[in-house]
Amino acid sequence: ENKLLVITSKITCHEKIPSPFAAKAVACTVAIKLCLDLGLRRLEVERDSLTVIKKMKSCEDDRSEILAYIEDMKKMSRDFQVYTFMHIQKSAKGVVHQLASEGLKLKL
Repeated sequence: ENKLLVITSKITCHEKIPSPFAAKAVACTVAIKLCLDLGLRRLEVERDSLTVIKKMKSCEDDRSEILAYIEDMKKMSRDFQVYTFMHIQKSAKGVVHQLASEGLKLKL
């Protein structure tokens, strides 16, 4: 079984995100940008939001509230040698919840 190494993590508080759906897209956009800034050449995005993953894989025009984020993510993804977007079950995202909890503690 392949083992993955967490290279970095980032916690950012955004106050003007219109919905939880948009927050998932913002988090994904920030993560992809961070990977580019670190000079990584391979990207594997795992999200529990099936809608975000489907929109990332789709060639159709998107008119949802996350249109700008989807376009940014697609554009940035082309800068990687290899990239994949995969849906994961909510039970597999324990680290994400831990980071979010830490971020909320810092906000207080």
